Amino acid sequence: MLSTISSDVKKHYYDPKFHGVDFEAKVSEAKQQIEKSTSFNMAISHIAAALDTLNDSHTFFLPPQHSYQHTYGMQYQIIGNRCFVTQVRPQSDAAARGAKPGDQWLPGNRDDLWKLQTCLRLCVHSRGFD
Repeated sequence: MLSTISSDVKKHYYDPKFHGVDFEAKVSEAKQQIEKSTSFNMAISHIAAALDTLNDSHTFFLPPQHSYQHTYGMQYQIIGNRCFVTQVRPQSDAAARGAKPGDQWLPGNRDDLWKLQTCLRLCVHSRGFD
């Protein structure tokens, strides 16, 4: 995956200087980290981190979906530049912990929502919930 992503970024990225980032070095670093990774999810996070160094809202990594999606018993949405709970499933862990629609959920913003979602997804799957 890293090789394909690296090739596509080099071929299609609009800034040939990569915002001053040594993208080759970041890819090389990610490759070394992936080789040392003890899980698929950790390897995926290194790919996401390499792309994140471009600091570009249109260049990010969407990892492959798992067969199981953990919902935490609630849904959330960015409104303005803050993250709010929009729905809470009755009898869920979120409901038991007092989450209600309208609550601001986690410090987050529109630009970083994908990072939050990726971290939550990888954390759940790496702990064996799937």
